[in-house]
Amino acid sequence: MRPLGRTSKGRQHIDNKERRQVTFTKRRGGLFKKASELALLAGASIAVVVFSETNLAYAFGDPSVDAVLLSYGPVPGEDAEPAPVHSGGLGKDVDLEMLR
Repeated sequence: MRPLGRTSKGRQHIDNKERRQVTFTKRRGGLFKKASELALLAGASIAVVVFSETNLAYAFGDPSVDAVLLSYGPVPGEDAEPAPVHSGGLGKDVDLEMLR
């Protein structure tokens, strides 16, 4: 129980680019750790793809990202149009091959 009169800082905007990168890296590590624990404890197949501010994709998968993606449908061949994957609010679509 929290003492009365004391509140948390809550969600804040991080202006410093270096601090924002450090925060992203720590949160990404924590998210991947939780995903790993979920896969281990629940026996779930899981894929997590996280995009950085610079549009770099970071992925975690158990058993693998490819195996989880393929379980939801076929990946288009070389001659087919790539299936777009929403990039999490970054404003453009990314194809599955780029995620790999």
